[in-house]
Parts: sequence; C-alpha cells; structure tokens
Amino acid sequence: MEAEEFVEVCELNGLKFSREKISLFEEYVKLLKEFNQRINLISRKETDIWGRHILHCILPLFKVEIESGKLILDLGTGGGLPGIPWAILNETSHFVLLDGTKKKIDALAQIIKELNLKNAVAVWGRAEEISKDENYRAKFDYVICRSVAELKKLVKWSIDFLNPANFHKNFLDKIGEKHYLHSGCLIAFKGGDVRNEIESAIKTKLVSNVEVIDLNFKGEEKVNLEDKKVVLLKLTTKQV
Repeated sequence: MEAEEFVEVCELNGLKFSREKISLFEEYVKLLKEFNQRINLISRKETDIWGRHILHCILPLFKVEIESGKLILDLGTGGGLPGIPWAILNETSHFVLLDGTKKKIDALAQIIKELNLKNAVAVWGRAEEISKDENYRAKFDYVICRSVAELKKLVKWSIDFLNPANFHKNFLDKIGEKHYLHSGCLIAFKGGDVRNEIESAIKTKLVSNVEVIDLNFKGEEKVNLEDKKVVLLKLTTKQV
C-alpha cells in the first residue's frame, strides 16, 4: 500500500484528511524508514508501512470516537505507533509516548521535532516505574497500546496512569454506525481469539466493562490485515 491507497481507504471509511495531514503522514513514514535503518523501531522485514502500520493504527478511529481535548498515553509506543498517527489526527488532545528502550525514545523525540508535533512528547521508562511518578500517575484519560503484552498485564500497567475521576463515567455509547468511548478506558490492539485474555483481565477486578470491535473495513482487500480487532476496557479501582 502507498500513500494514495491509504488516503482512498480512509475516505471510503468516512475519514478525510487535509493536505497538511497527508503531508505529515508522508513525512512520518519517510522518517520512520530513515531511523529504522539505525534503530529497530519496526520490523525491518516489513515492506508495507502504510498498510500494516499507519492504516492499522487508525482503523479503530473508523469505528470508535473518543473525547476531544484529552491526555492520552501510548504505552509501549515502539516506533510511535499508534501515538503519532493519533496525534496527527487528534490535534486537541495531547499524547505521551512511553517506551522502556532509550534508543527508541531518543529517535521518537527527534521524529516528533522534525514533524513539529506540538501535542506529542516521548518519555523513556518502564510503565511500572513511570506510573508512580506524580507527573504521570492518575493523569491520563485514555491508554492506548499496540502489540505490547497480554490484556491482564496491560490492565495492571494502565490502572495507575488513568485518572480515577473518569471511572464513574459511562463506558460506550452507540452513535449511528460508530461507538463513542468515554474516558477512563484502555484501548488495546489485538488479533485472533482474545476470549482467554479477556477472562484473565476481568479476574484482576480492575475491569468493569469490555467490548471487542472487529476492525473490518471498506477496502480491506488492499492490505493484509486479517482478523484484527480492538479491545475496549473500562477500568476501575472499585470492586466489580
């Protein structure tokens, strides 16, 4: 998949970009390729960055709408995925891209600077430690993560980052063909059968609601993204 096909698929699914945003995506892909030659941000065997990375990252936004103007943590961001694509599309929200590998974070900091993204910052550290830092603990409205760990671990890592004031909010509302996801949630990219992972996550007593949304989309024949889904989890510190 190339940039033109990416834009075409997005438009088929109701997501239209300004020329400025398309240029940002193009520049991000260029920088991702350049830095990946020196630092392993994504698999070097992967040739379809537009399809299997950029498009995959924004597929949830075809089907799920989140609150605007929020603070969002990209947990285990790797090459800035999905944090940077989401930051490009959600200008009113602020994104913290967290990863435990310093070389990756140094590269991301440079990429963010080159893109002139004012609503994203790269932070180095382990989730278990950063979540205890008063600058990050209980500060976030959403946590997003892609290909990081099983749901049980993600829930335990995420709970201390989320602002508990949001735990009393509604979980999910259906608005037309889309879902409106209230803050206080973990958004996890997954594939395959996630039933066992969900059961284990629920046993932590930190999950009050779960919804699995298949990421099928118009134009999916253009890219190899079989059986992809996003798991939405409403977290809570109250006994459920």
